[in-house]
Amino acid sequence: MKIAVIHDDARALLSVRGPLLARLAELGHQVHALVPPADEDVVAGIEALGVEYASYPLTRGRFSPLADLGTLLHLKQVLFRIRPGLVLSISHKPAIFGSLAARMTWVDDRKRIHALVTGLGYPFTKMSGWKRRVVHAYTKYFMGGGLGACHGIAFRTEEDREVFRAFGVLPDNVPVTVVGEPLPEEGVDPLLSFMELV
Repeated sequence: MKIAVIHDDARALLSVRGPLLARLAELGHQVHALVPPADEDVVAGIEALGVEYASYPLTRGRFSPLADLGTLLHLKQVLFRIRPGLVLSISHKPAIFGSLAARMTWVDDRKRIHALVTGLGYPFTKMSGWKRRVVHAYTKYFMGGGLGACHGIAFRTEEDREVFRAFGVLPDNVPVTVVGEPLPEEGVDPLLSFMELV
């Protein structure tokens, strides 16, 4: 099966989820890592795992609807080319725009869309006043759409899950779980069972 893993940081994906990527490749899946442009050593590290690298534009740490639209359209284009059977979006913006792009692409095809939300993100932590209200409304709309496109949603902590539940963006008909962090000594990434791949 073709699997697309979308992340907002190539180096973090390699260091934290590298064993997951390698395991997916070992299981015989054709794995694609979709990340913002990365240094050559990081790209080489990803490809050494037997994973194909593709880049997409992403603006981090600031509010930019136009840049977000560019991210969404570029991801849609890349996913249309790859046509994966499973999409895993990791981190805040990928959970929104990666999941939305997957749902918008080849709508009639059978596919599974999963999101791992790894934190609260910029809109929850960096603003106050009227700007916070505007960005919260924007984020709530698109986060609701992105998570609503998923077949499974995971969080690293119970606290994050409850914040998103209180924010009103968790769909009622989608399984939601807490997976914690991968444990190297156990040799198994909890995302494998989350995606029903083991």
